[in-house]
Amino acid sequence: MDTYDLRFLRTGASLTKPVFAAAMGMPLRTYEDVEDGKVQYREIHINAAQWALVKLCATGAIPNGLPVDVESIIERAYKVIKRDHP
Repeated sequence: MDTYDLRFLRTGASLTKPVFAAAMGMPLRTYEDVEDGKVQYREIHINAAQWALVKLCATGAIPNGLPVDVESIIERAYKVIKRDHP
């Protein structure tokens, strides 16, 4: 994933930068710098973005649900957890 994917996750959920940054636990300016490519993103940014989407979806802040790629990641993780911890 790259910064385009970070933007894709945010816009796919119809979220503003301030809402998404807050859900990720990042200052808005830092988020903007990462999304705009001014600061090199790290895998932690994508992980934080995905879990922020889960949190926002659970609270009803994403009326159309999770973007498909995030939903599939959660489904795969659930299957691994279920398999390893019956």
